[in-house]
This record gives sequence, C-alpha cells and structure tokens, in this order.
Amino acid sequence: APKQGDGHFDENEGTHLGENDIEARSYTPKDPLENEVTSSSADNDVPQHRRVWNRLCKFYKDNSFLILILCAILLARAYPPLGADYLQPKITATWIAVMFIFVLAGLG
Repeated sequence: APKQGDGHFDENEGTHLGENDIEARSYTPKDPLENEVTSSSADNDVPQHRRVWNRLCKFYKDNSFLILILCAILLARAYPPLGADYLQPKITATWIAVMFIFVLAGLG
C-alpha cells in the first residue's frame, strides 16, 4: 500500500493525490453554531444574566441601524409634534438633512 506522504493514484476518481489531499478528504467542516450549542466550563462560570446581556449586545451591534430606524419611527408615531413643531422642519428637513447624508456618505 502506498504511504500517505508520497502521493498515489486514486483508482476510484482517476486523479493523482498529493500529500495534503488525503488529509483534506477526511476533514469535515465544523458547524459554525456548534460552539454556541456546546458550552465549555468557562461558559458555565459566567452567570445567566451576563450571557443574556452579551447576546443582546451582540444582537444590537449586528442590527443597530434597523433598531434605531424602528425607534425613530415609533417615536414619530407616538409623539408627532416633536418633528412637526419643535425640530424646525423648514431647516432640519432641508440643508441639515442634506449635510448629514453627505457626512454619512463620506464616512462610509
């Protein structure tokens, strides 16, 4: 039988296998969610409320734009005079909004 490191001809597929190909065939990729399902002893040391807080912070970090848009819409729905009267819409809806959009576009 050929040795693993010297390469050999694979009769089943008709291709020549190199040194690393045999190891690559036996490799099965891990599920990315597997780390979340299995908990190590370090995870058990962290209190439940801390783990929940960490997950909420990660969720907010990943979806902060959508969350803030939703908050702005709900605030406008709950108290319409804030935007209609107090924020001076003739100023804020024209040149301040345009400046804000260009600054965000420049940062991105």
